Amino acid sequence: MEHQSYQNPPIPADFTAAGGSWDTGFIIRRETDGSELVWVPVLALEDSGTLAGKAQPFGTRTYGYSGGVKAELPDALRLQADSVEKYGGFYLTRYCLSRGKDGGLHSISDVMPLTNINQFDAERAARTFASGEGIASHLPYAAEMDSALAWLVQNGAKQKADIAKAVTVRNTRAHQDTVTATGSEAERYALGFYDLAGTVDEWTQELTDGAFLWGCNPCAWPTTSRCYFAPYACYTYTGLRAALYLA
Repeated sequence: MEHQSYQNPPIPADFTAAGGSWDTGFIIRRETDGSELVWVPVLALEDSGTLAGKAQPFGTRTYGYSGGVKAELPDALRLQADSVEKYGGFYLTRYCLSRGKDGGLHSISDVMPLTNINQFDAERAARTFASGEGIASHLPYAAEMDSALAWLVQNGAKQKADIAKAVTVRNTRAHQDTVTATGSEAERYALGFYDLAGTVDEWTQELTDGAFLWGCNPCAWPTTSRCYFAPYACYTYTGLRAALYLA
């Protein structure tokens, strides 16, 4: 894959274009199972998609992990930052991941998302979603989720109040242990994505439950239930997506 701008998303091998454009939600579909991902044009974002109101590069924040706090970027996120600089963005699964009858993970509609999984198993599972020539999948970092949410707001697809409302509904369902099928609710669609900040809480690689766009003050971004101090715990209402690295 050669250098391209964020307006010309690269299409990895074994995937085909499935609709949309870079600014309306460009979707690619895996030929083998129909799994879909959506392009997040990071370099089109104000402030590079991180820490609204401050000119920070993609991925800038202090990270907390089971091994302690790291001021430097983890290796995988550093590679992703290089990929974002090269291509202008990255792909994130369109839906929360589900487990198929074949045992594999898929990003498809009208199925129940995979839940009851702890953070470490979620990290391992996300790595199995996609691999091949020039690609690798991983459990998203907060920087990637930051960018996806910031893209929805900057593009006008969602207001911050919409996201906050979605989180309130999600939290109510969490208390009721109610999980809905992927892509089943039209009001949780925006720019190609379904259920982002909506259906279930989603693991990221950080051991913190701070808000997306953490450090944005007084921005009222939604928080994730990343269950810090309890990465080994399983929750009936916590699922995951996968982000795609492009070499």
